[in-house]
Amino acid sequence: MLGKDAIFIDPWGITQLCNKCLSWVSKELGDREHICTECRDVIDRDVNSALLIKRSGILSCPPSDGGLSLAELEPLPFLREMVSNSNEAGSPRL
Repeated sequence: MLGKDAIFIDPWGITQLCNKCLSWVSKELGDREHICTECRDVIDRDVNSALLIKRSGILSCPPSDGGLSLAELEPLPFLREMVSNSNEAGSPRL
């Protein structure tokens, strides 16, 4: 891919996790704003998800250009294990 690496992450629950403190923040599908009850971060839901995806990519393949260091980033938890089946976000499993 033209000298670029592709990192694939499991997108399940990515909109429910806070990009700053990694707390679980339940949302309905129509909620467009991420408002963390722990760190009080308020940000667009899609921007919050994009920052988490970027963080996953950096942790998987750290930049060699002096960008963010791994010491600055806490690893993302495995989201499917964070929530019980009764509290799952999104559509029910069929």
